[in-house]
Amino acid sequence: MGLLVVIAAILGVFAFPIIQQLPVISKDLLKQASDTKAIVDIRNSLLYTAQGVGALTAAFSIAMNNTSRWRGLRLLLGEAAFILGMIVIPISNSVWIAMIIIALMGWGAVTQLATMNTLLQLQVPDTLRGRVFSIYLWALQGIAPFGSLLVGWMTQEFGLTTTTLLCGLISLGILCGIQVFRPDIRGTTG
Repeated sequence: MGLLVVIAAILGVFAFPIIQQLPVISKDLLKQASDTKAIVDIRNSLLYTAQGVGALTAAFSIAMNNTSRWRGLRLLLGEAAFILGMIVIPISNSVWIAMIIIALMGWGAVTQLATMNTLLQLQVPDTLRGRVFSIYLWALQGIAPFGSLLVGWMTQEFGLTTTTLLCGLISLGILCGIQVFRPDIRGTTG
């Protein structure tokens, strides 16, 4: 239960603020010689649309199949899709490839958040649910503004490529460590 809060905090600091860098991806990473402001705006809209399509796909897939048998695997796949997308996005130089990666990241974000919410609700006793969820939401959303400051500063100082790679590797290292040393985090609910 406590490790789910730690995972939420790691995601809030290093992972989810990367999504706020989509305008930088569309303007700097995917830039072309013939870019105008309108073209950059369209590219930005396409990336946000791809993120939404991925998130909507995750919501529908979870709603259609929310059996306890797959929750652990879903948590692992959601984490992997989002974090590996963070690591791979800097090497994409095509809008279509970037859209696929961003859609996978959107799917991964919703998948892991919905699965963590479900696991917490099933593991926490009724008398403690409100307290545990307040800590969980603080770890996820209360820390996120500091993560946004950190990621924004890093992007300004070191560039988007270095920032996404570094944040992705930090997230991957911590979450892999948790998954390796505490595999029960994804299978405690049976």
